[in-house]
Amino acid sequence: MKLNWGTGIVITIIVFLIISFAMIFHFMNQRVDLVTDNYYEKTLVYQKQIDEAERSKQFDKDIQLEYASNQLKISFPDSLVKNLVNGQLLFYRPSDSNKDFKTSFQLNDAGETILDVSTLERGYWKLQLNWFIDNESYSIERSLMIN
Repeated sequence: MKLNWGTGIVITIIVFLIISFAMIFHFMNQRVDLVTDNYYEKTLVYQKQIDEAERSKQFDKDIQLEYASNQLKISFPDSLVKNLVNGQLLFYRPSDSNKDFKTSFQLNDAGETILDVSTLERGYWKLQLNWFIDNESYSIERSLMIN
């Protein structure tokens, strides 16, 4: 069967449209999580986050996060324990923003806090640790892999 050139053009256009609509349908059904829902408000206070990170650099290596047996142990150095009583920990799941949550922590006399993380899903988590000392805010970020 021999097709003329007009029929070939029509078939090519129809195949192109079918592939285009299939791709559009596929891409429209893909889930896209933003880092945060209120990203515009966060950009307005971004300089504050930069300042917190700069202030926190001096403590970055001294603050220890240890994950074992479904528990996360956060240890602060003695120099911070005197002034630091509590703080906040943000668990950020890059693959699913519905699992993000914040929790508060309080240090014991040894400068440690132990959190039960048995309910967390396995995989990669980003942690943001925030605390205040003498009306100055501090913040560090760490990664956590839960097996």
